[in-house]
Formats: sequence, C-alpha cells, structure tokens
Amino acid sequence: MGKPRRRRPPACGTGPHQQPLPHRRRLSGTLRPSGRDGACLMAGGQPKIVWFCTSMFLYARHAACRPDRRSGESRPRTAQDFIRKEDGDLDTTLASRDLSGLFEEAEVDYDFFTKKQNPQSMAFMAELMPLFERLYPTRYHIKTLLDVGARTGSGTEFLATVLSPDSYSRLKCTVTALDIDPRMARLCRALRPQLEYLVADIFEIHDRQWDIVLCSHCLEHVLEPEPFLMQLRRLAREHVVISIPFREDPETRIKPHLHSFDETFLEAIGAENVTIYDGFHWPHSQIATFSVPPL
Repeated sequence: MGKPRRRRPPACGTGPHQQPLPHRRRLSGTLRPSGRDGACLMAGGQPKIVWFCTSMFLYARHAACRPDRRSGESRPRTAQDFIRKEDGDLDTTLASRDLSGLFEEAEVDYDFFTKKQNPQSMAFMAELMPLFERLYPTRYHIKTLLDVGARTGSGTEFLATVLSPDSYSRLKCTVTALDIDPRMARLCRALRPQLEYLVADIFEIHDRQWDIVLCSHCLEHVLEPEPFLMQLRRLAREHVVISIPFREDPETRIKPHLHSFDETFLEAIGAENVTIYDGFHWPHSQIATFSVPPL
C-alpha cells in the first residue's frame, strides 16, 4: 500500500468563504496585487484596474507590478500610469491632464480656485436647494436654467448634477453656464466639456430665454446692480434666483465687492422668498437668498 497523498493547502482566495481569484496562474510571477485580493486582475494577459466607490468618489487601487520578463518592458506601476498607457479616453479626462497648466493658461491662480473658490461655489449652490423647494413644491417638467457668472463652472456642474434630468430631484434642469470672461470659458470647457458654456454680456442676449436665471454671489461685483438685475428678469420665464452677501461692513468688505446690500435693497427690488442666514463657506457676513419674478 503506497504512502497517502498529502493534501495541498488551499490556494489564496479559495477558502470556504472566499471567491476564487480569476486567472490565478497568470497572476503568479507577473503581477502582485497590493491591498485587498483582486485589486488588480489579469484579463487577456493585460493588467486591469478594479475601481471602488466611496463617498461618491472613484479611486483606483495601486498595482505594484514586476517587469514583463518576455518583453523586458516595465508594466504600469500605478493606476494613473495604467490609464495613460492603456486608455486614451481616460488619458484626456482623468489621469494625465495637467490642471495647473490649464489654470496658468487661463491666467488664474490654481490653488485659490481649486482649494477655496470651487468648494465655496459648490456650497453656495447647495444652500440654494431650500429656495428651489419653495419655488417648485411639486413635480414639474424639465426646466432650463442659466447660471450667470459661472467662472470655472464648479458650482454650475454641481447644480447640473443635483438637478439632472436623470436624477430623483422633483426639479429637473438642463443647465447652461455664462460668464463674460473668455478665460473662464476656456478653463471650464477643458475641465467640464459636458457643460454648455456661453461667453456673453447679458445685455447683448436678445433671442433666448431660460425658465430659471440664477445669479450666485455675482451681483456685488457689478458696477450697477439694478440694471443688471432688470436684464436678468428679462432673460427669465419663471424665476430669477439670487444669492448675495448681506449687510457687509463697507469698511471691511473684501476688495472685489463693490456694494453692500441690506433690507433697503431687498425692498426696492421686490425680493420674494427671502432667507438670511450664516453661510457655511462665507465667514465675512450673512448671506441672503431670494427670488424675483420675471418681467
């Protein structure tokens, strides 16, 4: 009677509570997954990145790879390297785009916009949601919305996502960005090509209207706010939605702000649905959000 055959230990990833790792033989000697099993898989002889989703952000697990012994070439060592080498579409949108170079071309400060103004713009849009709920308390058809003074388009993109026609939102909008500065348009079109971005002076628009015209923290930068607001009302079919700093101290307000608004201004323009609150991303004063009817 021969010796009993020794039972080989189960391979990694094939235990009673684990799923077998696909193409395991191809993985050995070529690719070492880092992190949890299966972060990097082999398919058709090429490494593939498995994407995980956490808090609405996608990120790739990094792959520590050995050189390809057959060709002598190094395989990609990170998710970003893999995207640059293997996927031309992602190469232009996610991995290798030089964001700082785009901001330099637009002659704006990269750190200021990415770390301060863009998050602030998105917060301002989020704070407008209660006003939209009051204006549209029941389900409506898809509306058109113009965001005046969109700058880099970060707030516009946030709004277009939250109010997307494919979302659960009771108010669904197709959103257009507008700014008078062509540098902002170049930057936004490079970063957010899915947005419609107009470069125009609102006083020169005579052949187009939107259901909602929004102007978030732009009115205080305009030389003559009243005529500007009147033109916004001409462009709107249903509502003009405004957000402004409220009761700024004229002696301490920041330099780009040309005006300080108070209750007198709100009464003069016939503001409706007024809310005055302390902004989460605005420490200098309170914020007023309101609507005005179209002309």
